[in-house]
Amino acid sequence: MEDTPTTAPQWIQDLQERSWELEFLISGGAIFTLIQGAGFFVTQVQSLKTTAWLPGTDFFLLFGVLAIQVLTLSFGLHLLLRSFWVALVCVTYLFPQGAALARVRWRRPFRAVAPSGSYFYELLLKLNRLCATVMFLAIISTLLLGGLMLTVVVLGTLPSLFASSGPDGWYDWYGEGFLILLMVYILDLLLFGALRRTWGIAWLLFPVFWLFDRVSLRVLLQPTLWLFVSRVSRWRMAGWLTVFMAVALIYSYAVIYQDLHLRNVLDRRDYRNALAPGPALQYGNYRDEMNGQLQRGPSIPSKFVDKPFLEVFLVYRKQYDADMLKSDSAKYLSDLVLISIDDTLRQDVAWYPTYNQANDQMGITAMVSVQKLKVGPHRLLLHSKGDSSRHSVIPFWKTE
Repeated sequence: MEDTPTTAPQWIQDLQERSWELEFLISGGAIFTLIQGAGFFVTQVQSLKTTAWLPGTDFFLLFGVLAIQVLTLSFGLHLLLRSFWVALVCVTYLFPQGAALARVRWRRPFRAVAPSGSYFYELLLKLNRLCATVMFLAIISTLLLGGLMLTVVVLGTLPSLFASSGPDGWYDWYGEGFLILLMVYILDLLLFGALRRTWGIAWLLFPVFWLFDRVSLRVLLQPTLWLFVSRVSRWRMAGWLTVFMAVALIYSYAVIYQDLHLRNVLDRRDYRNALAPGPALQYGNYRDEMNGQLQRGPSIPSKFVDKPFLEVFLVYRKQYDADMLKSDSAKYLSDLVLISIDDTLRQDVAWYPTYNQANDQMGITAMVSVQKLKVGPHRLLLHSKGDSSRHSVIPFWKTE
């Protein structure tokens, strides 16, 4: 940051000097709450994808998790810096006369240089300013990410509710345009408003940015942003923010890459998709391994079946509504599902509507007879009449 003289009123300086205990409580409590709340947020958004399947849900999930991780890392960094500040206060209180370099006795080429009398005082002031900067950026970054989430919901998701009332395909064009403009808006935010200072481009982007500023509530934060940006070295701050946001993005990616069906870019193993010739054993297909998590597809009680009937549950997802609309003969959702065991199509399958009170999920359940199956491995296959590319293979073992 630029070296500028401190002109803050005395009461603000006194308040800041007495706030370190409260900062400890806020940072510690916030870290605990955020760690607990991250999983809850992801679960709720995934549940929304199942029941509503609204456009922009993945962006909402990404911005939300990023905001949580930014807050978590920021409060963690603040707690570390403030702890060092307290330790420095303690050691200067214990030894106010400074270091006794005569007792250090370093040998060449090492050198023990005596710090000046004001060294520790200036270091405490710098750490105090750094803690204040981290706390400010943590809160303001989270509020800005929350504003982006609000923008996605209001301008991206809500218009999809009227997609069927306009010309065919209009929302696809609208969604792509909105996504491009949102990326430009985020780029300008990361560049400290560089696009708003560029002649010609400022006039071109003004209508869109004017709308985004008000929907995201950035107009409420803008005076604070002007105060901060006008008093710091932008290039230096941009460098530190780039490093910090890169760490936050990597952390966020590690949390949600499975939920967004993305590849783990940190996994460098070459034969991840060639482990064995058999079908994959996905834990989400076996309810006894899910530990209470929401089901996203078909599932059976366990890999090992010791009963005459196999209970197959298929969760009802909003995207299945499109399959029903395309079908001329389907009266029920179950009419679109075909079940096979070991490539033998089962014609006598009866489906039943199911409501799971424990996790508020609904779907359909079939009791498939496996009494005549031999002891050993088998494969359950589920096919969709509405979408031939949608199918699931669930291995199981008959034990009796």
